[in-house]
Amino acid sequence: MVYSDLIFILGMFPIMTIISLFDRSAEYKNLILIVCSLLFFSWGRPFAFCLIFLSVILDWIFGLIISKNRENKALCRIFLVLDIIMNVSLMLIFGQNILYNKVKKLSFDAAILPLGMGYYMLRGISYVYDVFKGNCKAEKNIFCLLTYMVSLHFMLVGPLVRYGDIEPQIRHREITGAKLNQGLNKIVFGFGKVVLLAGVFEQIKLAGLNGNEITTLGCWLGMLSFLAQYYFLFTGLSDMAKGLGLTNGFVYPDNYTNIEADGLFTGMIKSFNTTVVDFFSEVFCCKKNMNKVFTFVCYILCGLALSIWYQAKVNFIIVGLCAAVLCILEKLFLERPLSKLPDLVKYIYLVLTALVIFGGLYFD
Repeated sequence: MVYSDLIFILGMFPIMTIISLFDRSAEYKNLILIVCSLLFFSWGRPFAFCLIFLSVILDWIFGLIISKNRENKALCRIFLVLDIIMNVSLMLIFGQNILYNKVKKLSFDAAILPLGMGYYMLRGISYVYDVFKGNCKAEKNIFCLLTYMVSLHFMLVGPLVRYGDIEPQIRHREITGAKLNQGLNKIVFGFGKVVLLAGVFEQIKLAGLNGNEITTLGCWLGMLSFLAQYYFLFTGLSDMAKGLGLTNGFVYPDNYTNIEADGLFTGMIKSFNTTVVDFFSEVFCCKKNMNKVFTFVCYILCGLALSIWYQAKVNFIIVGLCAAVLCILEKLFLERPLSKLPDLVKYIYLVLTALVIFGGLYFD
């Protein structure tokens, strides 16, 4: 099930919203959210139930162990690494079907949506990572952590909400008329992007890149439509996710920002899936003031991790590494001369680089 399914828009969502208004307590709202989220996440995939509970329990246990043994740095690192291995394995095996994709009887393609599993995995890692870094306290109440992990509001497209930021709202929040109004507006606006704009650009893409009738103009329009399709699909689903959160009393950070010419290609990368990019940049220490060697290593690792997170395929890895190299070139050499160009030239530069690099995601 996804946000744009009619069974969700016309069925689960209004029922969940109305039922959550029956009691003001956060505990009641959390219970309704957990039940509906598990139904949403495992719709047609009952195997996901066991997977969700197993991983949440392990994240919870690892967080408590790290919190109680802070003086033993080696032990804390071991459990952080174990948590990363567990979550990444779940994503690759059950989300991206990396082991059994050629054996139908063992295939998990229909078990869990890949990107949804990626966000789920990343939330588990970010929680244990933040406990390890001391950014948040280990959660003793497993139901609070379960609310954070399975919330359908950011299950499929983010944002990557950090537990320390959302924990106060899990324990106490209110559903107000203003939040409901703002949330419904965002849901309608996002739904329009997904159904109207993304769907139209998809048809233009297919027409322009038809292998039997290839033309130069058709290829250009097809690739531009390919970028536009996924931009409106992602931003539309992100708007719907934030709107769903508001209707349940949650206030989340934005998961994308407007693309600005002054940000160049690096700014465009950061504007898309902002919360995930920020997390990987933090983990791999991609800071402003670094020497050239450290900048190269950190950006390459960050690009590699992001590409594998999206999809562990050769073309995705190549695209991620190429994007990282261009970001490095901008940071070390190109930023100053490019910043002096007119905005129109910068936008042309952004479009051309995006077509050349991200085109690899389509032509695998």
